[in-house]
Amino acid sequence: MLFRSCDKTEFYESFYIKEFFDELFSLLNDKIGNGYATAIMFHLMRPNSKIYPHTDSISIPATINHRVHIPISTNKDIIFHNGNDSIHMKEGHIYLIDNTKIHSIKNNTKDTNRIHLVIDWYTYESRKDLYT
Repeated sequence: MLFRSCDKTEFYESFYIKEFFDELFSLLNDKIGNGYATAIMFHLMRPNSKIYPHTDSISIPATINHRVHIPISTNKDIIFHNGNDSIHMKEGHIYLIDNTKIHSIKNNTKDTNRIHLVIDWYTYESRKDLYT
């Protein structure tokens, strides 16, 4: 298994599909680096809402984990801003973002919930310099 032991909430049995996550974690190992998930979250953003420009806390977890977004439900009019880049994240695609850069998003739609599966991926390599 490619993530550390953690508390299993009441949602675990409903949303943890072993085959899906095994395949996803294998892909993340290949593309980002050998590691494991430190957090697996669903982010829900309701219509007519926004997240103001911010950076995630500049701490060891924020700087050594890789933030992965997988859109589950979105709309072509929902644009994610990260640093100088702006993108519509398409459903089913996998995006690696730099959450230490200023980022924001607006869901100006009238009827679309934006739902993303978000994974913080820790690689063994990213931590090497902390111990030298």
